[in-house]
Amino acid sequence: MKTINPLPDLNFLKECFVIDPLATSGLRWVSKRPLNHFKNSANWRTWHTKFADKSCGYLSLQKYFRLILNNIKYPVHRIIFAIHNNTTDFLDKQIDHIDGNTLNNSAGNLRLASASQNQFNRKRQRNNATGHKNISFIKKSNRYRCAIRVDGKDIFVGLFDTIEEAVIKRDSKTKELMGEFSRI
Repeated sequence: MKTINPLPDLNFLKECFVIDPLATSGLRWVSKRPLNHFKNSANWRTWHTKFADKSCGYLSLQKYFRLILNNIKYPVHRIIFAIHNNTTDFLDKQIDHIDGNTLNNSAGNLRLASASQNQFNRKRQRNNATGHKNISFIKKSNRYRCAIRVDGKDIFVGLFDTIEEAVIKRDSKTKELMGEFSRI
């Protein structure tokens, strides 16, 4: 898993950014950053000419908005969560997009999640042959196997004759294990 850079100080973030639902990424640069953020006044003037009060961030290959601040890349959704919730103390947690849309960085769509909870809220992978998360077809037995991974451990749910049975059991077990974080 990719290492996530710790966010700068919360006050520094607030001096740099404003949450803006109309901005493409959900975040824009402030209209005037303090001079002490820059090496010299020439850099300060250049920054204000190019970036002040504009939408910030770029779309990464992984379909997340990211931005570069002081030569370090940060996910925009982490900055929005930090500013909205007035804390940067969540390094051991991930920020989950509740609706599963990584482009929707509205503050109400972001929540703290463990790595396991965040994985539960993922969409089905494209290479999934059965069309259902956590369900695979076992050719030898001509049955459907359901197993759910939680905190790095597989929880075996069962083998089923039909995909419908497997889906019902999977849905029930997923809700039991992950509650609001389950995406079926």
